[in-house]
Amino acid sequence: MSNHAPPPTNFVFTVEEAALFLKLGRTTVYRLIGTGELKSVTIGRSRRVPLEALTAYVHDLMNPADHSAAA
Repeated sequence: MSNHAPPPTNFVFTVEEAALFLKLGRTTVYRLIGTGELKSVTIGRSRRVPLEALTAYVHDLMNPADHSAAA
């Protein structure tokens, strides 16, 4: 029996799902997207947040020196 978490079933999230994932409000997530702090993609007329963008955002929060060095 493995103690690894199962792989995520979603690779892109709606803004609402991303907000739930980050435990933030929808408006805050839209602001993060607007400022470029959280990357997103447009598919047709829909805005989606890739899983890797969510993990990169959290990584940047945990490692602010990495983020400022890249700027």
